[in-house]
Amino acid sequence: MKRLIVSVLFLSATQLSAQTVYDTTFGISGGVFFPELDTVLRVDDGDSDLGTEVSLEGDLRFDSSDQIARFELFWRPAQKHRISMEYYAINRDTSWVLDADLEIGETAYPVGTQVSSNFDTRIIPFIYEYSVYQTADTEVGLGGGFHWIDLEFGIRASGTSLEEFSSVSGPLPLVGFSVDHRFAERWMFRGTLQAFSASVNKIDGTIVSARAGVDYQFTPTFSLGLGYDLFDLDVELRKNSWKGRVSYDYNGFNLRAALTW
Repeated sequence: MKRLIVSVLFLSATQLSAQTVYDTTFGISGGVFFPELDTVLRVDDGDSDLGTEVSLEGDLRFDSSDQIARFELFWRPAQKHRISMEYYAINRDTSWVLDADLEIGETAYPVGTQVSSNFDTRIIPFIYEYSVYQTADTEVGLGGGFHWIDLEFGIRASGTSLEEFSSVSGPLPLVGFSVDHRFAERWMFRGTLQAFSASVNKIDGTIVSARAGVDYQFTPTFSLGLGYDLFDLDVELRKNSWKGRVSYDYNGFNLRAALTW
């Protein structure tokens, strides 16, 4: 039995050392993200009457931290080409007695009003990358794609008919690069940086998404990772469903498990 265990461990280590960073064709991962959030938004009445800029964490007492599930897929159709897709949602709600007047859309909420509110986010990044540098242990990719983003904000005054609901959906383009580097037999560093500033489909603003972390590879197909993410979105909106502004920042650690083959 001992010989069998030693043989399995030796075979696994041999396979790991023989792998290159671009050997895998498919991958799937899932994990937990622990973001710290900072959100400021404004909903305007028409084209000229500006609403109140509201800090969700300050004015409406949303929790500034959360725990969310996140999933990712990637496919390498050829050695130097990689396509990835990710999905995660951050849904938050709260109830609070206002300590200042707020004007949101066409509705004024006076101080002392009990309000219930929600802010829901769904983000689906699609990224294509081409490897401009490859060795057995290092890969550098350049590419681009978009983050499909759904934002929904609602606020209701308890015991009255006062309420507002705003939503916006659309793609925000990104360009950037990634680095994968195996610095020890079972350890891999992974980092990405993507950013863009543009006006697309009546959404005008900037987006920055960055990630860095390390993976420990237990077998040629299974690994666990620890990383840190940063996301910064600042947009002016001119869509019928939402005229105003959203500034949405979050960052935090993530844990993930991955299968590749």
